[in-house]
Amino acid sequence: ESVTLAVPRFWSPPIHNNELMTRDQAMSIGSCITPDPKTGSLARGDNCPPSERTIFVAIASYRDWQCRYTVESIFNRAKNPDRVRVAVVDQIVVEE
Repeated sequence: ESVTLAVPRFWSPPIHNNELMTRDQAMSIGSCITPDPKTGSLARGDNCPPSERTIFVAIASYRDWQCRYTVESIFNRAKNPDRVRVAVVDQIVVEE
């Protein structure tokens, strides 16, 4: 099964005048686990019932050999693990 998820770029220069994004901007990034019946889009904003909204977790891991346990814990503790989306930036040194 394929899931499409729109997320902000990993890094960009300060945007939005260094202020938090608005709720509307955040809702346009988030996704729903079920597509819109008319458009097929997973980015449904307020039209997505709260019980179907995905939860995005971003982890920056620096030489953390235990990161996999953190990811496992996220899914094991989640009430609805099918709604969780995890992105990990694993920063390692190849020689180590």
